[in-house]
Amino acid sequence: MEIFEYINIKTKIKTTSYEIIKKAFKKEVYKKGTILLKPDNVSQKLIFVESGLLRMYYQLDDKVITFLFLAENAMMLPLESVFYNKTDPYGWEVVQDCTLSIAQFSDIKTLMDTVPFFERFILYESFSVHKQLSDKLYGIQMLTAEERYKKLLETYPVILQNAPLGHIASYLGISQQHLSVIRAKK
Repeated sequence: MEIFEYINIKTKIKTTSYEIIKKAFKKEVYKKGTILLKPDNVSQKLIFVESGLLRMYYQLDDKVITFLFLAENAMMLPLESVFYNKTDPYGWEVVQDCTLSIAQFSDIKTLMDTVPFFERFILYESFSVHKQLSDKLYGIQMLTAEERYKKLLETYPVILQNAPLGHIASYLGISQQHLSVIRAKK
C-alpha cells in the first residue's frame, strides 16, 4: 500500500494536503540483502514499508541479532539519532525486495506543523511502534519460546513466510536448532 493510501485510511487526507505530503516522501526500491542503514548510524529518515520486508538488527560481539521486523504498512525511524542526537544502534536490512517511501524527519516536523491532521497521524504511528515493542518485551519476559513462535505465526505470518530461519530465531531469542524443534511439533 502506498503511503498516501495508508495515511488516508487513518486520517482522510484533504486534497490540498496530499500534494504537500507527496513532496516530503520519495519512493525507493531495494533488493533483498541491501543494507539500508548500518548499526551505529545517524540517519534522520522516516521509512514507510509499502511492500516487502525489512529487519532491524544489532551486533553484539560477533553475533548479529534481529531486533524487529518491519512488514508492509510499517513505519519507523532511527529513534536514538532523531530524538536523542546519538548514534542509533540498529542496522536495517532488506529481507524481501522492498518498495519504501522515505522522508527526512525535518520534513516530517514541517508536515506536523503545517498539516493539521498529520501530527495526530504521527502520534498514532508512534503508539503503534510502542505497542509492537511492548508486545515483544512481554513475550520475552512472560512467554515460552514456543508461545512466542505461535504468537509470531498468528500476528505476522508474512515474517515466517519470507524471513530466513536464522533471523526468526534471533528475533525470538532462541537458537535456530530450538526453532527447528518447535516447528517440527506443528
